[in-house]
Amino acid sequence: ITTNALKRWADWKLSPDDQNHLGRIGAHVVIGDVIDAHQNTLAIHVAALGALWNMSGTTQNQLAMANSRVLDIILMAMDRFVDSAEMKETAIAILSNLGAVPENLDILGEKGALVKIVDTMTKFSEVSSIEVKGCGAVSNLAAHDGPTKQRLMDCGAGGAIVVAMVMHPNDTYLLEKALRALRNLCANSDENKLEVANIGGIDSVITAMQIHRDVLVIQKEGAWTLSNLATNHTNRDIIGECGGVDVVIRAIWVHSDNVELQEWCCRALFALTLAEQNCEIVLEVGGISAIVNTMQGHVDSTTVQEMGCAILGNLAGNDHSRARIVDEEALDAIVLAMVLHSNEIQVQERACTVLMRLAVPSNHYAMIAANIPELVRQAASKFPDRCNEPAIQVLNTLEPSLLDLSERRI
Repeated sequence: ITTNALKRWADWKLSPDDQNHLGRIGAHVVIGDVIDAHQNTLAIHVAALGALWNMSGTTQNQLAMANSRVLDIILMAMDRFVDSAEMKETAIAILSNLGAVPENLDILGEKGALVKIVDTMTKFSEVSSIEVKGCGAVSNLAAHDGPTKQRLMDCGAGGAIVVAMVMHPNDTYLLEKALRALRNLCANSDENKLEVANIGGIDSVITAMQIHRDVLVIQKEGAWTLSNLATNHTNRDIIGECGGVDVVIRAIWVHSDNVELQEWCCRALFALTLAEQNCEIVLEVGGISAIVNTMQGHVDSTTVQEMGCAILGNLAGNDHSRARIVDEEALDAIVLAMVLHSNEIQVQERACTVLMRLAVPSNHYAMIAANIPELVRQAASKFPDRCNEPAIQVLNTLEPSLLDLSERRI
């Protein structure tokens, strides 16, 4: 009777209000008492944890469970039935929900929940549903800045995620969760970015993007993860060598209509092109056209316009690339960005900077024809602190050609 009742409880469709009501009347404590009273009965543990999971979706209950003996009961259940995949999967799902609340992070770490999540992923690496729950738990726990990110890496979370990606290369739902977990582990942590690279994480991200080039969510999560990893200068080189530049540019072309993906691809390419060798790769694989295309296709996205100008600025490292950028009609995209985003300081600054780098003699007349002098004057007038210096350099560099054209007209 008890098992069937708990199973029905686990299957109820509970609204957030229903969950909170159950929490207020202490339902989670009652379920914990049931588990305690049947410590050797696996079926009751599975059903009871399912019931706890079903009411763990609200902040109120997540806090209540983490700060009551229920958390200890869940962790002891994971130790008691070490070979039960079903029970472990439900337990991780509960811990994942509890980890969504930053106030719970310390107690989850202190009581060993992080270790148990990773150990379960390692033991059941062939069970994709457990790996999905584990990646989701790591993603939730690592979504908050603080020591939990490092604690997770120290107990092997990064390695467990990479193994999951290697063992389940065709499970796109798992890969989505895994990419998000890696992304969160690396956010604002240089140490974790390097460790993810050392355990093969970069190759796993790029491989997922290569295999599932038509799956939008994999491309978006992959580009986002690469953008985080590439903020570390050592990782930039590794990503370029492993084909990361190629997969990002391909994603730009294949999913050209999705603005969110385009934004993350642009962020990733900006970070990657801070390395000179990656600039060469971008030029070799037609990256200028890809950037111009996305800037022209998403004129309303401030991020695409800002990052597009920034990438072109990174690519403009020598006279050959500067001439090529103009030949591939990037000036049109830069001008449109400046006109349509005239009040966006980041766009104006990035645009003035790339124009300063493009202002070589072979580009002078094209820049004058595109009305660049007037646009940089307007930007300098509106944002003097950020745009005045590059604008002055553009105007000073173009001045001889402006005088020449003026004399010709006379």
